[in-house]
Amino acid sequence: MLLIILWHSVPILRLTSNFTSLTTGISQSWTYWPLPIGSLMLLRNEFFRIRHLLRGGIDNTHEETPHG
Repeated sequence: MLLIILWHSVPILRLTSNFTSLTTGISQSWTYWPLPIGSLMLLRNEFFRIRHLLRGGIDNTHEETPHG
């Protein structure tokens, strides 16, 4: 899913990079940059978690907290 979001956000960034805001004069593509950046960060996180599991580690992302 993250790869699909990343793949489809590239054309959006290309299309919006040609348009500038009339008030600020900066490219309007900056409003769409969080989507591919967030996707890359989540993909990086998943890569390291899978690598950790393949090396014999324990996935403790859902570790229970002690009650009391």
